[in-house]
Amino acid sequence: MSFEADFNKIGPAIRDLRKLKGLTQKALCENGVIISQAQLSRIENGNTYGLWDKIFLIAERLGIDVNYFFEIAKNSDSEFVLGVKNNVRKLVEKREYKTVYKLIKSHKTTPSFYKNKQNLQFLIWHEGICVFNLMNNFEDANNLFKEALNLTYTPPKYITEQELSIMNSMGVISFETSKYDLAISIYQNALREIRHAPVPIIGKVRTRIQYNLAKALSTIGNYKDSNRNCLEGIQICKSNTSYYLMGEFNYQLAFNHYYQEEYHKAKEYGQKAIQVFLVNEDQENLDRTYRAIELIDLKLQG
Repeated sequence: MSFEADFNKIGPAIRDLRKLKGLTQKALCENGVIISQAQLSRIENGNTYGLWDKIFLIAERLGIDVNYFFEIAKNSDSEFVLGVKNNVRKLVEKREYKTVYKLIKSHKTTPSFYKNKQNLQFLIWHEGICVFNLMNNFEDANNLFKEALNLTYTPPKYITEQELSIMNSMGVISFETSKYDLAISIYQNALREIRHAPVPIIGKVRTRIQYNLAKALSTIGNYKDSNRNCLEGIQICKSNTSYYLMGEFNYQLAFNHYYQEEYHKAKEYGQKAIQVFLVNEDQENLDRTYRAIELIDLKLQG
């Protein structure tokens, strides 16, 4: 295998790991201290050989052993791993958990996964999702999430988006089994990790955790803190120029104010939620919000 072919694999590997950790090119470069952004861009696109000494610094900045990249260079299965992960994600979205479970079992002994902590973590995490949804087994699912998290999560190292996603899954199964205090604790811990990260984490997982915390707080009647988290979530959406969960945040605010008997505010946020759901063509949430507005109007009239 040629040197060029090896390097062409390392560049995309750096890019993928950078994105996994929620880092921009600028953040990884540390404003040019490690490497210039233009050089990093060419490396990630596989358009240059050079600067092997910088690869060591990049690896250190990403919090991994530089040998990870050399292993990528020696192996030809990175596309295979990506294909498996994409397949697992699509099947989970379709809730085809039996198929996912079999797929995970077949790949856990594949060197591409068991020799790579991040890849193995991905499989064990999704195995936990399958165990919970197929067997309704909180303990086994939670233990699998912990096992996955412990593969790479070693504070005070900054947290990755994949690790945050696992923490979110832990919160979800806690919430769905009515362990609300535990769910709230998990979400709050995840947000603390995000706020203490040396670089901003701007992926969807942050917004999802913020929303799940707001929903859990509302469920136990803590509307004040739920409202605060909803408003913070909306600001995150605005700063990211994203509609992801913005409608849900506004709907949750409408829900909270309704139960606080603040019906004018409830209607205001309900109408804002409708605007977002219209843009997103989210008919299910639109119907739900229209029904909520009808209830609010009855309170205002009565």
